Amino acid sequence: MEKVDILKRLASVPKEERVSSFFRDLGIGFFIEGCTVGMYDIDWGYITLEKLDEKVISDTYPEGFHLRRTTNGVCGSIENPKIQKGDVEFVFTFATFMYKKFWLKIQKIQKGKVENGEYSVAYLRRMLR
Repeated sequence: MEKVDILKRLASVPKEERVSSFFRDLGIGFFIEGCTVGMYDIDWGYITLEKLDEKVISDTYPEGFHLRRTTNGVCGSIENPKIQKGDVEFVFTFATFMYKKFWLKIQKIQKGKVENGEYSVAYLRRMLR
C-alpha cells in the first residue's frame, strides 16, 4: 500500500481511537517488528509509537500486525503487550484496520479461563476504564 493511501486512512481516525494513543495512554511501548528468530538469531527492530498506526494499516491483511514488545526496554524479553485490571489479564495479540477503525485482538484471561475477542480501540477504552 502506498504511503499516501496509508496517511489518508489514518487522517480519518480520531487520535484517541488510534492504536498508538491507546498504548501510550496505557504506558506500553517498545514495540518491535520483524521475526523474533531469523537468519542471524534475532531479526527484528523497534518501531516507534508514532509509526505503529501506519504499520498496522499497511499490515492489516491477512491477520493483522502482530503486537510484540520487549519488556524492560531494550534489555527485556519479547512478549505480547498486556495489562492487568483487577483479577483479569488482557493480552493484546494483533492489531488491524477495518471499516475506518483500529481493532485489537485480545485474550482475556481470568481464573485460568481464556476468552478471545476482537474489539475496536474506542470500545476497549470504555471497557478498561
